[in-house]
Amino acid sequence: MFSLISNQQMAKHLIFALLILFFTTGCATRTGAPKYQKKSSGSQFLKINSPNQIIYLTPEEVKEKIDLREDFSLVDIRSSSLYERAHIIGAISIPFEEIIFRFEELDPRNEIVLYCQTGQTCLSAFELFSKLGFEDVKIMSEGIVKWSYGLVVDNSEQLI
Repeated sequence: MFSLISNQQMAKHLIFALLILFFTTGCATRTGAPKYQKKSSGSQFLKINSPNQIIYLTPEEVKEKIDLREDFSLVDIRSSSLYERAHIIGAISIPFEEIIFRFEELDPRNEIVLYCQTGQTCLSAFELFSKLGFEDVKIMSEGIVKWSYGLVVDNSEQLI
């Protein structure tokens, strides 16, 4: 038996299919070697085929933003099971595969800091968020493996 899906669900599926087609056909590939510039604070910039410029934050810079209670969303794009095992205190889970279906949970006008396991998947997530209209997206460099501050491990806060 077939079930009816709403126009909104249909639109999300269509957008997801188009983005997959866009990324797999090479339209979003970079040409030439990426160029990095260092800021004195340690952040890095990388220009890719995106309307926005990638800004990398060190784990120390992200920790400082948390300590200063800055208004931003810390988004863990790893799988739900990895998030449940351990994640940075205050982070929300939106696995990479679910971004296209859940991006509306975030305000595109607010700052978003992405992190994954090692920082690699964040490049694709950054491009996706940029194409979805998010303007202030940053990446925590080197992912959670370089985070040396408190984590939520198996639903309890722990200092590591």
